[in-house]
Amino acid sequence: INAEYMGHQMTEQGLPPTTATSTRALTAFAKPHDSETVRLFDSMKVDGPAPDITTYTILLSYYAGKGDSTVHAVLEELKGLFELNLEVFNTMLKYCAVISDKHASLRTFEELKMKPELVPTIETYNALLSVFAESGDELVFKIFEEMNAYGIKADRSTFSLLIKHKKGLECLRSMAERMLLLPELAELLALVEAKS
Repeated sequence: INAEYMGHQMTEQGLPPTTATSTRALTAFAKPHDSETVRLFDSMKVDGPAPDITTYTILLSYYAGKGDSTVHAVLEELKGLFELNLEVFNTMLKYCAVISDKHASLRTFEELKMKPELVPTIETYNALLSVFAESGDELVFKIFEEMNAYGIKADRSTFSLLIKHKKGLECLRSMAERMLLLPELAELLALVEAKS
């Protein structure tokens, strides 16, 4: 069974697919089948129902996860149709992490910050941190500081990103000393350091 078959069956039953059902199908069927993602999206553009921002974001995420530069064309098309939301920015930051593009990640983050209606979340900061953590870049500490200044606490994903790298470990130590880590993460850090 694939998304196209499901859409055909729905239409035969007198229930033509809506954008919402087609987007759900894209999510459900497309992930394991690479070609299905693009095919279903293209079918929606030609035959309807028209893709919405969620549909575009799924396609954007598909290309971003692969590190495929087609992400730029999809983003430009999306910009022409919709106002970018936080999920789009987070997806683009994840793409920057996949391709290890520090400059693009900073540009994307600055563009996000210029939209006062969009407030970065822990997912945003984790995506940004993942670009810099592996290289041990000094920006890791600044990003972490900014995150904490906005009252965003590190979660398990943040901890996992940072614990592997020297600069990240230094950030975690500093945050633990200033009691800015969630108690469970401070305990994990203590355990890691005790075993080192």
